[in-house]
Amino acid sequence: SDAQIFFQITGKGSYQILNKLTHFDFREKSFKEMTVAQTLMARVDCTFFNLGDRLLISCNRSFEDYLKDRLIDAVNF
Repeated sequence: SDAQIFFQITGKGSYQILNKLTHFDFREKSFKEMTVAQTLMARVDCTFFNLGDRLLISCNRSFEDYLKDRLIDAVNF
């Protein structure tokens, strides 16, 4: 859809990086595989899809550049 942007997050340490941007609990007991959660990431309302080997994040497209920058900053620090 033109209204949404999707980010696919994979790899070792992904949740530790995302924890810099959100206070969401990514532990398996709280966010089970094949479930969906809605929370704030870098102060933007996003939907998280736990697909097991990867995480799909959906946010409003108007925040695309802002979120890309925040994700890059989280990786580099």
